[in-house]
Formats: sequence, C-alpha cells, structure tokens
Amino acid sequence: MGYGGKYVERAKARDLRAQAWTLVEIANELGVSKASVSVWVRDVDFVPRPRNRGHPAGPKHQMRLKKEAEIALCRDSAGNRIGALSERDRLMYALALYAGEGSTTRSCSRTATRSSFASSLDGSEESLNSTSHAYA
Repeated sequence: MGYGGKYVERAKARDLRAQAWTLVEIANELGVSKASVSVWVRDVDFVPRPRNRGHPAGPKHQMRLKKEAEIALCRDSAGNRIGALSERDRLMYALALYAGEGSTTRSCSRTATRSSFASSLDGSEESLNSTSHAYA
C-alpha cells in the first residue's frame, strides 16, 4: 500500500474541530491547507462558538459617525421644515414616487424621448401625451 496521508495531522485536526476551532485556525495551527482540513473534519460533530465578524458591536469608524450625524441633521431639518404629515400626504407622496418610476424610451431620433408609466392601474403601459426633445 502507498502513503495514505498525514495521519497525525488528521487526528489532531479532528480533535481541534471537535473543540469548535475554525477550519482556518486548524490549518494555521497544523501548517496545512484549509481544503485538507475541510476534507479531514467534514464528518466531525461540533457546536460552533460565536464569532465576531466585524458587526457594529464594537466602536464605530469616525467616517460612519460623521455620516450618521449628517443624516440625523438632515432628518431633523426636514421634519422642522415639513412638519407633521397626514395619511393623505403620505399617500400623495407614494403616488408621486410610483408615477416617477416610469420609463423613458428613445425613439429613432437620438434627441426625442417618450415618457410612460411603468404600469397603470389596469396593467397596461400608459403613455404620457407629451414628447420631449433634448438638444445636446
């Protein structure tokens, strides 16, 4: 029979995986590839330990803090300028967003465009009755 592999490393890898080590940690410890470790330990049962994957539990970056402060300032400024919104105001806002979601198609000419709603209430595409011309 030929050489079967790294028996000692394989056994150690299985022990470490049972202790919930990650594949990368095991590979670094044993000096082997992560792929080899994956093959050796694929049938080992273990309970994964919680890992910190860089989620916002730690201190925030200065640029993020600056951006969040800017967003809060804009939100406060808009709230003071607009005031309280009624249910009708919100409905009108949603309808304006829906209407603005339409498409613009170019005709044969490179300068003329036709605007249309992406969909209307009956499901058909509805054309606006105006054609705009852009001059480049």
